[in-house]
Formats: sequence, structure tokens, C-alpha cells
Amino acid sequence: MRLARFAHANRASFVSAERSGRASDRSRWAGQVAAGLRAAVSGGEAVVAEELRAAARLWVVSGLRVADIPA
Repeated sequence: MRLARFAHANRASFVSAERSGRASDRSRWAGQVAAGLRAAVSGGEAVVAEELRAAARLWVVSGLRVADIPA
């Protein structure tokens, strides 16, 4: 749910930054994906499924690469 809210609130900036290729935004989104997935692990099966769907949408819209996501 955290990532879904973040993605919804920042959708327009994802699209504009993806077009311009701003690395700082990609880094911020990568951090949000990592934090959301870490938080989802403690939230139960339904939360994990929702966060994974949101992470996938965020990846596609923002142009993130796996290498962008911090461990």
C-alpha cells in the first residue's frame, strides 16, 4: 500500500522524469521501492502481493532497472 500511494501521488513526475532521464528521481524511486518491499514483508500475504504489484507498476512507469534498487 505504501508503494501504491507513492506511485499514485507521483505519477505525473514519473512520466516527465522518465522522458528527461533525471537520475536523482530514479534514485529516489528506487529507494521507495526498496523501502516498500521491506515494509511489505512484515505486513502479511495480501500486503506483499499489493506492494509487489505497485513495485512492478513503478518499475515500468519510471524506467527503473534492477541495479537501481538498493539492497
